This record gives sequence, C-alpha cells and structure tokens, in this order.
Amino acid sequence: MKRVVITGIGCITPCGNTPEEVFANVCNGVSGLKVIGTERFKTIKPILAGEPKFDFKAYRKIRGVDKFGYYAVIAAEQAVADSKLDITEETG
Repeated sequence: MKRVVITGIGCITPCGNTPEEVFANVCNGVSGLKVIGTERFKTIKPILAGEPKFDFKAYRKIRGVDKFGYYAVIAAEQAVADSKLDITEETG
C-alpha cells in the first residue's frame, strides 16, 4: 500500500477562497449558503445552496473544463504553494 502525505492545503468554497478566509468565516459563524431558486430557477422550490465567489477569468485558457474543474485547479495551486515544495525538479 502506498502512503499519502498531505503537505499543503488550498480551497475554493462558498465560505471563502483561501484556507485563512474559510477558517475566519467558520470561526465567526459566517455561512456561505444562501437561498436560491426564486430568481435563477423559476420552476423549482427555493433551496439552500452555496457557490464559491471567485473570479477565474485568468483560468479560462484551460479548454474543456467546467467551473468546478477550475476550482479544483486553483485549490491545487494553493496547496502546492502552501506546501512550499519545489515541483520544478525532475524526478527519475
């Protein structure tokens, strides 16, 4: 069995776009959820949902990826930066 080591964290959530922002919002009781359905979806009952507020225009160059894929890429970039790993090194 291979081991997995978590070396950094990153997140794009309805509660914040950085680990620090999410932690502060959770500690202060800030919710990322809101009622949707009344203005966007006229045919369904209102529901609670959360969607990250993130401007990912710089990531639009990745073709064939939906916005959730962008969120994953951005969170992964944050995690690598947080880990302070040098990933430019070639492995052999």
